[in-house]
Amino acid sequence: MTSDTQDPASPIPPLAILPERLTLPPITTVKEVKSFNYYDHVTPELLSAATDFIATHTDAPGPETTRCIIHILNNTRLDCVGTESEKVACWLTIRLTNPTNYFQVPRWHQDGRMYHYDEGKEEVVRSKYATTLLGPPTLMLPAQQDVFQTTRSGKDKFHPKPADGKKFDKKQWQKQEESMRTWLAEEYEESKRLEFANGEVVRFSWGREDSPVHSEPDITSDRVFMTVLYGSKTEIKEMCKWRNEEYGKL
Repeated sequence: MTSDTQDPASPIPPLAILPERLTLPPITTVKEVKSFNYYDHVTPELLSAATDFIATHTDAPGPETTRCIIHILNNTRLDCVGTESEKVACWLTIRLTNPTNYFQVPRWHQDGRMYHYDEGKEEVVRSKYATTLLGPPTLMLPAQQDVFQTTRSGKDKFHPKPADGKKFDKKQWQKQEESMRTWLAEEYEESKRLEFANGEVVRFSWGREDSPVHSEPDITSDRVFMTVLYGSKTEIKEMCKWRNEEYGKL
């Protein structure tokens, strides 16, 4: 599957499913709601830490989990555009959740820019890879101009450009964000949603006008969700500065 619409200047579509499906580890239970975040080179230490995290906080068996993560990292790095040095580092996140009603109203959004690009690489299409090892998959709308236009309309309506000299008001911004969330949920209520099968890895762009609109699903059961994006060492280090994270910390 590829997108219906893409930026004419983009050499790759903003949305696709990788051709090889994962063999998922037999997970049935999330023991604790936790998140794992890793910013560093892709190393054996990452594989070990990610496996231990999932095996400790779910009922996943270690060997099957290791094989699945190896598959994810190998296939996504191979698919990612760029030279080895341009994708030597990554941000990998794993989110473990129990049932919650927080996403009964979808949080439709496009992923913005994740880091400052290396010089001369500003036009390279950057992507995030996502898969669900347990529970409902990510909600995703087709990468179409009418979808993008609705999202832009929501931003214009609820986040108008502030007057010159006006200070950022975080509480006001949060109220506007919640209002936009409700509005977009209503606008997209009857929209066609893409369907993903178990074990599929989705690639979708970020930081572009045609980056896909997506949301967390209504989490009615335990969920294990994993994403990874790649960049050069300097780019991922820059990402850490933006997020107040520590590069190389497990």
